[in-house]
Amino acid sequence: MSAEVAELPDGIYDGELCAMDAKGRPNFSTLKSDIQRGALDRLVFFLFDAPWLDGQDLRDLPLSERRRRLSLALEDLDLPATIRLVDPLPGSGRDLHLSACKMGLEGIVSKRLNAPYRAGKDGSWTKAKCRPALEVVIGGWKTEGLRFTGLLTGVYRDGQFVYSGSVGTGFTAKSMSELLPKLSAARSDVSPYAAGAPRKTSDIHWVEPILVANVEIAEWTNSGKLRQASYKGLREDKDPRDVVFETLD
Repeated sequence: MSAEVAELPDGIYDGELCAMDAKGRPNFSTLKSDIQRGALDRLVFFLFDAPWLDGQDLRDLPLSERRRRLSLALEDLDLPATIRLVDPLPGSGRDLHLSACKMGLEGIVSKRLNAPYRAGKDGSWTKAKCRPALEVVIGGWKTEGLRFTGLLTGVYRDGQFVYSGSVGTGFTAKSMSELLPKLSAARSDVSPYAAGAPRKTSDIHWVEPILVANVEIAEWTNSGKLRQASYKGLREDKDPRDVVFETLD
């Protein structure tokens, strides 16, 4: 990848390195595992912007002009498939977001065409994520001292209750007032998991697998764990035994 990037004109580029899945979609878990293994065949560098190009500082120019200059600088180059210039998609942000979610993408980034390039979040761009919702069974909770820090979850695979990761965000005062008494009532001295459970420590508290939670996630990792899970509430109408592992395709 470094050899391909070295063929680009001298500049500072804004982009994102992605690993593509079998359907041609970026996959964060695949990216991590490929980098760890040194596998490069699925890596693609997507170019968004160029705050510095051919010895010129472009940061004060509007995005539309920076994009025009970047396109001109690359138009005569035979770019490899591992480097791709991202084409902007003008139109309704809502429609684009819905399309991205239907395609199984993580979301969209919207930018103001008249905005200069600034580091950090300055209000000139925003990211709208697609957050698939699903059910998981609660297998325990975690604390730091007396403070609640998250849930331990699981799903059924081939009839066995297996660990599926933790949920650490999305909790409100109202949802906690409903959740904590139910966790205490379901408390158990024995791990409910048949496989994959974290090691028991003083800050881990097991429960009987009788509570179903609704969560939103970014994706399943390659190891079958939730990524960026956010708690949305309890599902009292769902039988825990019906909560099985489901892909997001």
